[in-house]
Amino acid sequence: MESCKDAVSVGDRFGMLTVSEVGLREEVHGNPGHYLSVCRCKCDCGEEKLLPPSTLLSGRVTSCGCKLSSPLKVGDKSGELTVIKVGIKKGPPGNQQQYCVCRCSCGAEKEFLSTYIVQKRVKSCAGPAHAYRIMGKRYGHLEVVDPNVGTNERGKRLVKCKCHNCGGEIVLSAVSLAQKRRTDCGCLKKLMPRKKYDVFPGDVFGNLVVVSTTTERHGTSLARLAKCRCSCGKEFESTFFDLVNGLRKSCGCAGRVSNGDVFGRLTVIDNSLTSPSGMAMAKCVCSCENHTVVDVLQSSLKKGNTKSCGCLRKKHGDSHTRLYRIWKGMLDRVRHTNRDYSKWYVEKGIKVCAEWEDWLAFKSWALSNGYDESLTLDRIDSNGDYFPGNCRWSTRKEQSNNKSDNVWLEYNGETMNLAQWGERTGIHADRIGRRLKSGWSVDEALTTPVGKTRGWRSRKK
Repeated sequence: MESCKDAVSVGDRFGMLTVSEVGLREEVHGNPGHYLSVCRCKCDCGEEKLLPPSTLLSGRVTSCGCKLSSPLKVGDKSGELTVIKVGIKKGPPGNQQQYCVCRCSCGAEKEFLSTYIVQKRVKSCAGPAHAYRIMGKRYGHLEVVDPNVGTNERGKRLVKCKCHNCGGEIVLSAVSLAQKRRTDCGCLKKLMPRKKYDVFPGDVFGNLVVVSTTTERHGTSLARLAKCRCSCGKEFESTFFDLVNGLRKSCGCAGRVSNGDVFGRLTVIDNSLTSPSGMAMAKCVCSCENHTVVDVLQSSLKKGNTKSCGCLRKKHGDSHTRLYRIWKGMLDRVRHTNRDYSKWYVEKGIKVCAEWEDWLAFKSWALSNGYDESLTLDRIDSNGDYFPGNCRWSTRKEQSNNKSDNVWLEYNGETMNLAQWGERTGIHADRIGRRLKSGWSVDEALTTPVGKTRGWRSRKK
């Protein structure tokens, strides 16, 4: 097979390039000691370029780069810059970029990438002399009083401006000022209609009065915080979001539990505690044999999540048993409002009696009332609460027959659901239901043998 080196000879043309010398070696840029076979080519514009033979044969390069040069010419302008020299190339061979020299209106000369000037991404030299040219210039209500205060964390130049609306001063970046993203110090914002999450000193949210506001940076995000004073005299910080949405209405003093309140085995002895994050807490004593004193979140006491010092969990050791899972499932059904089954329990107002909030009390009732591993907990009245007089242990079949969404039929003085009538007559419950929907009478639906109907015909008039 003929190599690329042999396929290129002196005098060959590739686009605007003419091969003038072959068989040269060039050290690979950034990789000392490694060499690449190249050819010397001369472009029609007069420039020379070293290129590998494979690059020429593939047609990837057809000029020295003059075809790709920007249409920039001497005299072109971008803002306050005027191009005075073009065609400057910088960079390693094969990866050179076009530069130009521009003169700013302040008299300074500076070198820029040609693409920056063509795309008008740069409009001034941004030097000290140019900065002082905006001294005293007005941008909306802001007048520049110090054009070179310093730079921010992003390296942008900062300027100090005086607001002619309220007389205040503000420091902001020159870019924000030039692009007119700020035209006042913020005083006009207070006169405009308030946005949903705006919070100002003096605003009242429940028992809280806003004293001052601030903005803190956490990584790449900003947190807007308000220092609040509660009616009890305590001061703390809260986010704008919590205040506006009603999530914080006090320092935690409002809605506290009372001393002497009992939650399971815990009795509140001090309700004035507060966690480091501002959550209301209470000191409680447990009624176990150790009389342990613990600090508990008041919200956990109200929700029933904490009922002892931990002795209940340590004592029974039944967390792995089926009966314990039945007890937990019963409590979850009446507490959770965001489950698919909530409409059958929470929305109907079904509750668990106070006695069965204690696992040991429920376990004692279950074992003394016929609990078996094959039975399930069933309410006799499906619209009633969970308490000893309304619950029993039954099979899954018995429990399904006691569901509140069953369809009941009365025939010959007996009232049963569709499943029970299906067992009695030998006709599937689904078939009985379809017959009734088609307009059949109860007598016809329960007594007509299967296969004697000659297909489905609606009995509706």
